[in-house]
Amino acid sequence: MSIPGAILRFLLIYVMLLLAAGAVVDWLGLDAGSGVNIGILCASVLWVCDAFGRRNGRYFSNGERNAVFLGMVIVDVAMQGGVTAAVLAAEEGPVDRGAVALGLLVVGLSHMVLIGVVVALSRRGLRRRGIVTD
Repeated sequence: MSIPGAILRFLLIYVMLLLAAGAVVDWLGLDAGSGVNIGILCASVLWVCDAFGRRNGRYFSNGERNAVFLGMVIVDVAMQGGVTAAVLAAEEGPVDRGAVALGLLVVGLSHMVLIGVVVALSRRGLRRRGIVTD
């Protein structure tokens, strides 16, 4: 699997899991919480890192890891921004754009840290299972 392939796979998995979870939450009539989104983000990152290790028999090199990390962060922040823009477009009253920007910044930074942690932990899991040795 290539690095662009890993990033594309992340995008597809992340979007599909978010849509599926949204449909299930709506169908069950539950309130959607941020925990669902965080769980989906972790699962999507882990799934892609695991698939890369299994398919290539190795983990990302430092440069590849950085590229995948950055690609995942860009995809995540773009999706957060897109959803926020859609919500703002539907809003009829005044919106404090500074608060929205600050919220996006906080979410983006926290997701960035989480993606970095999961990418690092996935390597450990692949080693433990004997899939990669580096």
